[in-house]
Formats: sequence, structure tokens, C-alpha cells
Amino acid sequence: MVKAVEAATNAEDLTTMRAAFKNVSAELIKAVENQGYGEKLFVRFCPMEKEGYWLSKEENVKNPFFEVAMPTCEV
Repeated sequence: MVKAVEAATNAEDLTTMRAAFKNVSAELIKAVENQGYGEKLFVRFCPMEKEGYWLSKEENVKNPFFEVAMPTCEV
């Protein structure tokens, strides 16, 4: 997780940031699956981004990968 967060922090462009965000999300999803979380979470997926998963507390989709172009896109 630390390496993934560091990569996101040091990203110099949007493509690198998206790749780093995928890694942060993957690690976070694994942690929640293994350790649990006190509130309901939704695992979301962006079809435009290979392995583009993220966690959300909200049922409504707010796509962090393509926030402006496709803010509610999910399959």
C-alpha cells in the first residue's frame, strides 16, 4: 500500500496518476476484504480503464478515472 500511495503522490501526469490510483484501490479493496470495514462499501468498476476498480461509500457512481468525461459510467 505504501508503494502505491507514494507512486500516486509522485505522479507527474494523469496517465501515471490513474495507474497509481488503480494500485492504491486494489490494495485498499484487499485490505477491506481481509479486515472488514464498519460501514457499507461498494466496489465500482470503470470499463474504460483495465482493472479500474475503486471503493465508494455512495451507491451512486462517481467515476474517479474519467470524472469529467464519464462521471457516472460503470458496467
